[in-house]
Amino acid sequence: MRLALTCLISLALAAPALAETQIRVENRSSVALVAISSFPYGRDGEIIDDNIGSMIDELAPGASTSFTISGDCGPVRLYVRLATTGDGDDLTLDLDTCTDRTVRLSD
Repeated sequence: MRLALTCLISLALAAPALAETQIRVENRSSVALVAISSFPYGRDGEIIDDNIGSMIDELAPGASTSFTISGDCGPVRLYVRLATTGDGDDLTLDLDTCTDRTVRLSD
């Protein structure tokens, strides 16, 4: 009985593991991709959580890569910085990771 109670308490205190999702990025544009940050958003379009994943390695035109985001699938807002955009001029893309996990950038 004591062992069963100890096991139940241990299970109750254990933090659930967050899912991880791979996002593929294909840069079909003529400009290098500098960074991507991702934030989940709600039905009202408002951001509901902190940055759940990002990519800060430059991605040349014609190249592709992937990065990991944390959490279950759902709507994610991506802020994309290209080599030609300045601070605050990021492109904004919405992606539903339940149905698509590929970001395709083009001119």
